[in-house]
Amino acid sequence: MTVIVVGIVLMSVLAVIVITLSVVKRYMRAQIGAQQYVLITTVASALDQKFELRNAALRSLADGISIVAIPDRQSLQAYLALHKSLRSIFGNVSIFDAKGYLLANLNDVGVIGQFNVADRPYFVETMQSRKGVVSAPFLGALTAKPVVIMTQPVVGAGGAIQYIFAATINLEQQNFLGQFASTKIGNTGYMYILSPDGIVIEHPKRSRILQRNDAAGGYSSASARALAGFEGTLTAVSRFGVSGLFSFKRMKTTNWIVGAIYPADEAFAPVRTLEKEAIAVGCLLACLAGSLAWFITRRQIRSLDALKATIEAIRNGDSYAPSREYRRDEIGTLASAFETLIAERRSLELELHAQARQDALTGLPNRLELMNRMQQAAARANRSQKPFALLFLDLDGFKQINDVHGHQAGDALLYEVSQRLQACVRKSDTVARLGGDEFTVIVENFEDEIYDGEIVAKKIINEMSKPILLCGQDILITTSVGVAFWSDEQQTPEDLLAAADTAMYAAKAKGKNGIYLAPRLCSSAF
Repeated sequence: MTVIVVGIVLMSVLAVIVITLSVVKRYMRAQIGAQQYVLITTVASALDQKFELRNAALRSLADGISIVAIPDRQSLQAYLALHKSLRSIFGNVSIFDAKGYLLANLNDVGVIGQFNVADRPYFVETMQSRKGVVSAPFLGALTAKPVVIMTQPVVGAGGAIQYIFAATINLEQQNFLGQFASTKIGNTGYMYILSPDGIVIEHPKRSRILQRNDAAGGYSSASARALAGFEGTLTAVSRFGVSGLFSFKRMKTTNWIVGAIYPADEAFAPVRTLEKEAIAVGCLLACLAGSLAWFITRRQIRSLDALKATIEAIRNGDSYAPSREYRRDEIGTLASAFETLIAERRSLELELHAQARQDALTGLPNRLELMNRMQQAAARANRSQKPFALLFLDLDGFKQINDVHGHQAGDALLYEVSQRLQACVRKSDTVARLGGDEFTVIVENFEDEIYDGEIVAKKIINEMSKPILLCGQDILITTSVGVAFWSDEQQTPEDLLAAADTAMYAAKAKGKNGIYLAPRLCSSAF
């Protein structure tokens, strides 16, 4: 016993330590993930601000056209020349007409009129949406660096688009994505950016930029979830087999996905250190607690012998007495409570057993108890060579009463029917309710034909024909009765119940409020 108690104490202490450690680990992991998510959220917000700043500058430049009348290319070029400061935020600014021809160019006037962009997706989208767009990233022809095009349409007096301003943004520019390229998470973690269709926009491995995310091979469930719309932090394995903490946040301006990966080996290193220290301290505390439990248990073990004797007496019933007095200490209180618990449990078992076999509305035996009593009646009939009858009753027109007067009135009617049925039979007979408005009666011990099942059925028919006071008025209701008799050739109560049920429906078919006797089987026994 002492060894068991000490073992329980040791296991309890260790369990508390493990549970506490698990909670702390989850908290620390959640904190690390939350910090990482805050970081990429801040980066996504900063990039959104950069796009919004550039969009505002381009929109202001385009709005100036509607204020100053500019009739020709030379005037448009001169207008752009007045805004050379835009080179600090744009790689280049161009003006196209509604057919896609270049009219003015901030950086190189020599290319004016030499190419057309009418088939470029950003130009087509701007013409269709009649508002500024940001193109998908692509490799700039002149810079050989990843760029995007930001557009802004100018609508003429007639409502048609007259010009489209297109500004080039060098993504690797120091005042754009360049400042995030060297950002690290810890020593080995990093950030990257994906387009909504899975193109790598920014990545520490420059060779992956403008390549599809899955071009590197492998599979990343984290990236797949991010492309499907997930935002937040999760633990997953990268396409290169590295387990890590992944965070994702979408930008509002371009719907780009800012992602971050923090390898688990580094991210959760503090957690593992804490885990080792906590296990060491926990083992020490468990040893101390075990030693203390051993000492206390050895002092208390003598009193437990008395409790054991009391429990054995209660179990064997040798000296069980509900009024028995116990010692006035913890052990005596426990023994008394244990004895009371047994008595209450036994009482509850008997109550539940009765409820399982009793109809809640009428207090009559239910279907389960009916089948049990039919088995008992069959055994008695086989021994005494006296048959018994089963009456199957169904109220005529009960549904109409329920519909007119309500279910509460219907329940009151069923209760009254149960009382009348019990008044029609002897105490040795059984009245049961199968459910709804169906009742059965087991009639046993026929002394002569006077108390045959048919006689009882007629008595029930007459009794049911009397008015029943319901909702302040007399209600007339009738019943159809099917009668079946037990014989040794009809071996199961289920068969007898089915025969009585069939007979009841035959009684209803004859016009209701009547009796139908099932064919009585001939038997050498009866």
